[in-house]
Amino acid sequence: MPEHERAIDEFESIFERSHVPVPDITRVSLDRVLVALDFGKSTPGLTEIAKTLSERFSSRLLFVLPIDVPESALDTAKERGEALLQEIRGRFPEAEAVLDVGPAAAALAARIATHSPSMALIPAPFRHFEGEDRGGGIGNVAETLLDQCDLPILIVREGSRAGADLFDRVLAVIPGPFDLVGEFDLAFTLCVRDGKLMLLHVIDEEVLAQFADAFQLSAEVETGEGRDELIAGLERKMQVVLKGAQKAGEDWPFAIIPAIEIGNPVAVCRRYIKQEGVSAIIVRTRTGEGRGQPEAQAFELVRVIDEVPVIAL
Repeated sequence: MPEHERAIDEFESIFERSHVPVPDITRVSLDRVLVALDFGKSTPGLTEIAKTLSERFSSRLLFVLPIDVPESALDTAKERGEALLQEIRGRFPEAEAVLDVGPAAAALAARIATHSPSMALIPAPFRHFEGEDRGGGIGNVAETLLDQCDLPILIVREGSRAGADLFDRVLAVIPGPFDLVGEFDLAFTLCVRDGKLMLLHVIDEEVLAQFADAFQLSAEVETGEGRDELIAGLERKMQVVLKGAQKAGEDWPFAIIPAIEIGNPVAVCRRYIKQEGVSAIIVRTRTGEGRGQPEAQAFELVRVIDEVPVIAL
């Protein structure tokens, strides 16, 4: 028997004997939402999303504007910051709006620790009073909060489509079979009534390499031998998982559509944004046992996708 056929048989035998990951579609609780403000152009999108969350979930809103400038510029920055907060208070009279002086990531992390919000809305890259956040991509502030804070974080890029239809057509990127352990929850019920929730798993080169390494088939995959069989084996496993998720959510008032694609995850997601009108993407950046290790594919999507807001769970 060829090695790739032996590996597929072994893989499917293990899968059949093991506990199949059970999807649990749960209702999202958004009692309190922290909205980080900056001096950039993301504020209109952030406030529109905050308004949507407040109306749909009766969320209490906490707006936080961190200011990290030299002492010589502090008075000017605070004056401009207070003017921004006054606009926010006028639009959201029931909300709390505060100004914190100090490094933005530390200030926001402290507020998250003390107020325990259900979700945080973060502009990326963060625009300080005197310039853009360093770090490239989504910037150091968003990167730090994703790494340190254990709560859903909604990343809003400048120029991304962020409006009242944010949760109409949601694309949820499901981790691969090596990252699903036991029961896993799909906290994706942000999707509106009569909306569309697309459950997408992308088989890329990294997933194939993981599979091949686990069953000692790296050489065969690199040469192309057995590649189709490996992909077919992964597809069969993920079909079980995604169909389970679809069945678990059959009573929810929105359509759940499972899909498996082969290719580059960023390119696939961008195709869905363009062709399916996706309004938001949800990824799980912590997976595996106790969600301890960041999932590389998910982080790449958070860092690169800038057409629509991305929610990192």
